[in-house]
Amino acid sequence: MIKKKVVIPIIIVLLFWYLTITTSPVINNNDLFILRNSQYLVNLRFKWLPFMIPSNGMIISQFIGFNLYLIPSYSHCDFTKDTCEDDFVIDIIDSKAYTEEFKLDNESKDQRAHSFRYIGYDLYLKYSSSPDDDIIRSIDVFDNVKEVRPYYKKIQPRSMLFKKSIHFLAVNQQSSSNYLGFLSDFNSLKLNQQLMSSTPNFKIFQISDLHYLNGRIDYKTEIFLINSIKAEKPNLIIINGDLFNFQKFKFNNFSMILNALNLFISFKIPYIINFGDSDYISISKNIQMLKFISNLPYCLNSLPETESNGLTNYNFVLKNNQKNNIIGLISVLDTFENRLVSSQIHQLYRFNNDLPSKGSVDSDIFKLSFIHFPLPNFRPSGKFKIVGTYNEKSPLQTSTDKSFINDFLTMGYNVISASHEHKNDGCILHEAKNQPESKTLQLEKDIWLCYSSISGFQGLANDFDRKLRVFEIIDNRLLSWKISEKDGKGFDYQLIAGN
Repeated sequence: MIKKKVVIPIIIVLLFWYLTITTSPVINNNDLFILRNSQYLVNLRFKWLPFMIPSNGMIISQFIGFNLYLIPSYSHCDFTKDTCEDDFVIDIIDSKAYTEEFKLDNESKDQRAHSFRYIGYDLYLKYSSSPDDDIIRSIDVFDNVKEVRPYYKKIQPRSMLFKKSIHFLAVNQQSSSNYLGFLSDFNSLKLNQQLMSSTPNFKIFQISDLHYLNGRIDYKTEIFLINSIKAEKPNLIIINGDLFNFQKFKFNNFSMILNALNLFISFKIPYIINFGDSDYISISKNIQMLKFISNLPYCLNSLPETESNGLTNYNFVLKNNQKNNIIGLISVLDTFENRLVSSQIHQLYRFNNDLPSKGSVDSDIFKLSFIHFPLPNFRPSGKFKIVGTYNEKSPLQTSTDKSFINDFLTMGYNVISASHEHKNDGCILHEAKNQPESKTLQLEKDIWLCYSSISGFQGLANDFDRKLRVFEIIDNRLLSWKISEKDGKGFDYQLIAGN
């Protein structure tokens, strides 16, 4: 029989071990905050620690309850006021790169020792005091994912202990000012819920149900998305739910998220993520995800300011910046727990009623709404008009009020585009005149209820055709079509609204 005196210490040790290996470091990836506060790296060190987590440390390796932490030290200064007393880190290199630097360097050994510092594990810090050099502003640690973010570099330590890579933002003073200007402008548009178009035309990609397992992207999906983006050059990408499969996902492993979004970041196209049912773990954990996602380059997501259904509810006005007039409204609604609720509809009304205060509104403004889980009205009865395929027809398990469709009609939406159902890619015309309540509510316009099909490989077990849906505002018309992986061409072109 095991004594209590033995069991209790073992339980305490195991508990500390569990907390140590499962707790995630906080990744500081808010470039706008970093550059505004003139943050610079001045030192980096490694430290093995058991049963404790330093507030500014990042786990880079683990071994039997011990974590090896990468611990950065930062300084804040203003180059223009000459208040910088420290030398700053401009690169992190291994011994091979250090040897190359040694060969090229004609300085004395004493000067060279001042320019480099060995920090262990075959890594050196390279220092400088010149603002003309690319100075490291922040450090992240990821599971050796590709780095495509602007002004970021990465190094994979050669030590066998390291399964993770070190990523760092390195930018000189001039580039820092340029990048800060871009980030400030982009952030201002995001806060004001605006999208700008330099021409009267605007193209949107609806990509959905990629179902990346643990952030892993299959080659065929990647090629399909790359080819489609290159060919069509969209102005906005809406990732409309089920980006991930969380069967084996640790919510605090941001490497998986960055790996999945790198493709979109690399094209420098604004994108919005709408959470689907497979994306949710819990509200608290998804808030942590959203904090990370919303600070990534070109991402239009933000944390919710008011309580609503789910976390990814957004409304953006689309402006032609030549005329400064509103030509479109794009609403993204989170169907958390496979439903819409009345508070989301009320929020839509408030935003639509407030449009005149946001600028001159075109008489033929186009309104698009994106949801992951379909409304009950996506199951029409009797005869109806459709463009595309409609294969999944089983009852929808949703508590969404069927009458919400009348609110969309009242507000003048032209289309509601859903995802979730992998084998449906059609657009169904919901004709207001055929609805029993149309006379009472004076509903005259029709609304298209569209599906986008599936864009990724994990959504179906058997071979299938990857697809995505396109919307384009062009020549006072709203058009839509789909792109197929099989030939890379568009098909099922249709007029959604306009002449």
